[in-house]
Amino acid sequence: MSNIPPGWYPDSLEPGVQRWWDGQAWTDHVHRPEPVAPPVTSHRTAAAPERRRGRWWMYVGLALLAFFAIRTWNLAHQPPNPYLPTPDQLQAAANAAPTVVQYEVWGPQNEADFTYNTPSGIEQSHGYLPLTDRTMGRGVTFKGFSPGDPVSVSAQLSGTGKITCQITVDGKVIATNTSSGEFAVVTCAGVV
Repeated sequence: MSNIPPGWYPDSLEPGVQRWWDGQAWTDHVHRPEPVAPPVTSHRTAAAPERRRGRWWMYVGLALLAFFAIRTWNLAHQPPNPYLPTPDQLQAAANAAPTVVQYEVWGPQNEADFTYNTPSGIEQSHGYLPLTDRTMGRGVTFKGFSPGDPVSVSAQLSGTGKITCQITVDGKVIATNTSSGEFAVVTCAGVV
């Protein structure tokens, strides 16, 4: 016989469930508590967080709008950069004819080594005098130099003789030089 009075007690096998003790043994009768429903809230209280979230995005949107408006105004009202070309200068450069540079080297009918600047870098070649472009005739011609670009041509004879170089920019001779002797070297240089 037990000293525990009959009644509902927590079931050790199922937490949250109560089982009936009849005073002598546990029965098959169990009591499951009703689930507790969440408290009912009013419509106004539930909508408030939505409104706050909407206001947050509105504030971010307004801040971004203000930032871009101020930035646009500043860009429109700042003084021109003196280091950048003006639109008129850009248009004049676009309308200008390309700068034409012609390198010429002549002398006795000997072989020579040539080095000259191009708009894209430096080129070297080996050939016979005079230095010629097969399509253009006398001299080698390049387009695409910009004002201020350096131009130069050097040549060295493979034998003895007199060798002359000349640089012409847009039809105007800017440099001429002559050298003579065994393995003579001649250089002409200038600026476009």
